[in-house]
Amino acid sequence: MPLTLKIEKMVYGGYGLARTGSGVVFVRDVLPGEVVDAEIESTANGSRYAYPQKVLESSPARREPRCRYSGECGGCDWLYIDYSEQLRCKKEIFEDCFRRIGKQEIPEPQLFHSPEFAYRIRAQIKVGEKGAGFFRKKTNSLVNISDCPLLSDPLNILLKNDLAGILKPEKTLNLKVISGEKRTASFPVLKGLTFDKTEIRAGGNLFEVNGNSFFQSNQFLLEQMGLWAINDAEGGRCIDLYGGVGFFSVMLGKKIDSLILVESQRENIREASRNFALNGLSNCKAIHGEVENVAGSITSEPDFLIIDPPRPGLTSKAREAVFALRPKKILYISCNPSTQARDAQYFTKQCGYKICKVAL
Repeated sequence: MPLTLKIEKMVYGGYGLARTGSGVVFVRDVLPGEVVDAEIESTANGSRYAYPQKVLESSPARREPRCRYSGECGGCDWLYIDYSEQLRCKKEIFEDCFRRIGKQEIPEPQLFHSPEFAYRIRAQIKVGEKGAGFFRKKTNSLVNISDCPLLSDPLNILLKNDLAGILKPEKTLNLKVISGEKRTASFPVLKGLTFDKTEIRAGGNLFEVNGNSFFQSNQFLLEQMGLWAINDAEGGRCIDLYGGVGFFSVMLGKKIDSLILVESQRENIREASRNFALNGLSNCKAIHGEVENVAGSITSEPDFLIIDPPRPGLTSKAREAVFALRPKKILYISCNPSTQARDAQYFTKQCGYKICKVAL
């Protein structure tokens, strides 16, 4: 039986939150202020999740998605929301996480701006026996697509090829792709279509990455984000934890005296070392190992510390290892505001740090 719900706000995960006499409901494909008839589709950890059967009162920020696969493909979530409202909702979600989980207020965030479409240079395309695309929402069922408004032009060109015919997968596989200045790299490599490596420029620096590398996805924010991140660093020693292929280290390299990058994936270590060499950064070196184990062997107190952990954030041991380094300044980069807020609470409430500026 449908529930009539009033959407209060957006929360992490892209859901709208509604309150009922029996608790909250998380509703997908809605906007703040909307009234919808919704059907419960799943429960998890005591929470109920629903989808809207009918929008009774629509938000003025609702629009027709610029994608023929919208509502079917699970590759993205918010194409039905006006872009300015998307940014407002993201800011609200971010602040709510720090208020609710981190138990603190934060400075007014600076918002990075990007073109709304054709921005993604990195993607994981699902390739099945009969086509390629992305999974339906909450399933492992493949939706075949021939184009995506969020992908860069080179990636859309790649999508138009018969990827299923080329790869001939016995089961759905994950094709990792990244488009650079002159060519597209992928893992696995597609003979005649992609290469094992490509090059990307940002902030006057050159980065060589392979198809399996983790790299920032938005081509229009690379330079904005990188320059903002290093603005407060000048001279001294720096440590870059979870440093990946060295994006932030390279951006920072010419501004500081010395830098140590710590990374657990050996392939990323090789890429980072290569990127240091490409940019003439003899003052930077990459160390292989887990942050929890390696950080303790670094004795110098850094002037600047970068943390860019995976989505689950820092382990308790990693938090302690970071604090033991006694860095003067910490730059924490994250794609998950809930775990970032949790970790920030540790550094501010238990270690005496203060949040000075924020951007998203």
